Amino acid sequence: MNTPKKLCQPCGRKLGGFYIDERFVGPATHIATYTLRCCDVCGKKTAVGDLNEFGGLKKDWTYYLNRR
Repeated sequence: MNTPKKLCQPCGRKLGGFYIDERFVGPATHIATYTLRCCDVCGKKTAVGDLNEFGGLKKDWTYYLNRR
């Protein structure tokens, strides 16, 4: 899989650097902008954000990709 550029909220919680065990640990003040598109990970058409909205990808994001 290529490196995703747009993530929906569920995929962002799973793969984003601002999240540990899908719990937000990013900055206290954070503004995010979403657009209606297909998520690069799950393919659902929904509100998606750029990688920076989720703190970039985790270093080992491919490990978390198939983890439930």
